[in-house]
Amino acid sequence: MARRFVTVVSLCSVLGLSACKKGSEAAAESPPPSEKNPVLRAAPPPAQPLSPDQVAEQSLGQMSEVLRSFVANKGRFPTALEELYVTPGYAPRSLQPPAGRRFVIDTNLVLVVYR
Repeated sequence: MARRFVTVVSLCSVLGLSACKKGSEAAAESPPPSEKNPVLRAAPPPAQPLSPDQVAEQSLGQMSEVLRSFVANKGRFPTALEELYVTPGYAPRSLQPPAGRRFVIDTNLVLVVYR
C-alpha cells in the first residue's frame, strides 16, 4: 500500500511539473498586453511645426557642418560662402539664412554664424 502511494505521488509530481513547464513557456511567448490591445499602445506625439528660431538654428548647424566638411576635404576655408553652394556635394541652395540675416564664416571656431 505504501509503495502504491509513493508511485501515485511520484506520478502526480511528474505530471504536475510538466504542466507547469508548458504554462511558463506559453507565458513567455505571449506578447505583452500593449501588443495584444492596440488601444493600450502609446500614440506618437503629433508633429509640431518648427518655430522660425528653430529653423534658423537648424540652418546654422547645417551650414557649420558643411563648412567643417569642406575644410576637412579641401584643407582650406572657402574663399567665400558662395563656394559652399557652387561646389557639388556641399550646401544646397535651399539652405539659406533667415530674412534680414546673412551667413558669415568664423575661421577661429570653424563655424558659420549669423550677422
